[in-house]
Parts: sequence; C-alpha cells; structure tokens
Amino acid sequence: MNRHLLLVIFIQLLLAGSAVAQRGQYIQPYSMFQYTNCPNYNDYRSDSKLVFEPTYHFAHGFYYIFNSTDNFGFQTGLKLSKEGQKYSAELEYDVNTGDSTPFSFSSQYSLTQLEVPFMLRFSSSLEDENVILSISPGLQIDMLVGADMKTDPAPFIQPGNEIDLMNLFKRTNLKFITEASFSFVLTEKILINAGLQWSRSLFDIENKDFKFDKTKHVAEYYFPVSTKKETRPDISVRYKTTSMAVGLMLGISYWFNQP
Repeated sequence: MNRHLLLVIFIQLLLAGSAVAQRGQYIQPYSMFQYTNCPNYNDYRSDSKLVFEPTYHFAHGFYYIFNSTDNFGFQTGLKLSKEGQKYSAELEYDVNTGDSTPFSFSSQYSLTQLEVPFMLRFSSSLEDENVILSISPGLQIDMLVGADMKTDPAPFIQPGNEIDLMNLFKRTNLKFITEASFSFVLTEKILINAGLQWSRSLFDIENKDFKFDKTKHVAEYYFPVSTKKETRPDISVRYKTTSMAVGLMLGISYWFNQP
C-alpha cells in the first residue's frame, strides 16, 4: 500500500513540475564509470570457497531522446560497454596437471557488448527551472562482440585446443534497466547531464549448450569461466549466471528539434 502511495505522489510531482522547455528531440553523448559483476549461486556455495570481486570499466555511448510533452518521453541509443567477474581462491589440487600441491590463483573474464536500451522517460523541472530530474525505466538488448579471460597462474593450453570464449556466452541477452539523472540547463539548447544507471540481465548469460571435451579443454574454460578447478564441474545442474552493472554517467544534451 505504501509503495502504491509513493508511486502516485511521484507521478503527481512529475505532472506538477514547472515546464522548462523540455519538449522535443535531444542527442546526448555520454561516458560512464561502471561497477559490474556476474553472480551465480553455484559459485557462492562452491567447495573451493571462491572469493568474488567486482570489475570496473568505462563505457561510452549516446542517447536519442524524444519528449512528447514536458514530462513524458522515450529514449533509446547505443552504448559500448564491458562487464565481467573476478575470482580468487586457495586450491589443493589442479585438475589440469594432477598436482596436489596447494596453490592460490586469481582470475577475471570480461565481456564486451553493444547495448541498445528502450526506455520511458518521466521528467520534472525543479524549483529554479534550470535543473530537470528524469527517471527512465525500460529494457535493454545486449549484443556480445568480444570476450577475454586472464588467469594467474596462466593455464597451459596445447595449440589447437583453444576455445573462442565468445562461444561460452550467449550472443544476445535482455536486461531490465533504470536510470535517474539530473539535467542542468546551460543554454536554450544545451544541458549537462549527470546520473546513476542500474541494469541486470533477465536470463542466463552463459551458453550451457557448448560441448566441452575434457581430453582437450582445460578446466579454466568450464563454468565459471577463467577459474582454476579441483574437478571439472557438471554444467547440466548449474544455476543461471546473471550480469549486473551500476554506472555513474556524465553527458551533454543538445536540443535540436522542438515540435
């Protein structure tokens, strides 16, 4: 009940906002500093006691924004982004070499993606009419364009036994995305934008249909990708892996068309 009341109050505030010249079309290039990780419940309960760390990346993109009124609109665009996961652990056995000498490792994999959001945009100018608050929820399509992994110590991979890491992850995925931002009016047509963005995948990002060959493929290729392992895990019972990103955004908007 309280959540519904807060939603009604928020919509009323948007509708009551002073009308700075927001209606029209905008182009907004931006850069973003992102905190990302790709959690999986299986990894958290792993016998190897994996330690998880987030990864940090810069992303760059642009929005096309169409405001049909001073308070409501739509935005889409394109972003080049990276997401990934770091691991570390202490192991007593290396399944690749059969060595039972205890050792420690650290590793990371990174996914490079093109991301296309489709978001509603709810805006309200604040008291001085030179600052605009916008809330933008929606869905985002992610398209995988690159993947890499780093492992210390590095695995010894026989020539010809490499795997294209992109084959271990789905080429496309869908995310829920939401963004809160402030736009500061500089001139009649130019605004500075600062905001916070959060996104999370709705489906498994791993391609569990990939067929591993334990006679050729090192354990680091098995899920979770890049980690050393004491055994080769059974991926048929593995939970889904989701990707999550939180980003601080800074951009500039140019108002190029007023209806």
